[in-house]
Amino acid sequence: MSKNRITKYRDRRKRYSNNSENPNQNVCAHHVAHCLGVADQVRYLHNLGDLLRAARKKWSVRSRKSVWATKYKKIPLTVNQFLKHFNDFNELAEGQKSVVKKHYWCPESEEPWIEQTTSSISISAYIVYVKGHVLLVNANGEVHVDTAPKTGTDRRKILKLYAVGQPYKKVEAVEE
Repeated sequence: MSKNRITKYRDRRKRYSNNSENPNQNVCAHHVAHCLGVADQVRYLHNLGDLLRAARKKWSVRSRKSVWATKYKKIPLTVNQFLKHFNDFNELAEGQKSVVKKHYWCPESEEPWIEQTTSSISISAYIVYVKGHVLLVNANGEVHVDTAPKTGTDRRKILKLYAVGQPYKKVEAVEE
């Protein structure tokens, strides 16, 4: 019986893993997951999807690359520029809120009402994905985990950027 596509993918990742102690987990993803306290939540940590799945077992994880794209249009998103503009960026990222309104009808009072849920995230860290590598930046704007650090100016282009933190929800009835 032949192996399915996912099993072949995992076999290939384990064969070329950079972690001799546990080939199911690459070194950089394992260190980031360990710092987030989720390294033992999943079996495999080979790619960004594996790391995000592990992080979401304990934390709320949301993409924040669009915050950079709207505020810093002319500045390239590199590790160095991200750290340089971290304080302003973090303030904008924490200010992002999601608002969901649900309309209800009360048959007893024959009145419509609206339930509004506002959710946001209290950011504890950022997962930063650059080509073939992942690092963790803490809430103070310091690189907390980088298993392949660059000396001098770090010009690696950030491909994906995720905020990690505790969710906050506020539910209220509002007037229309």
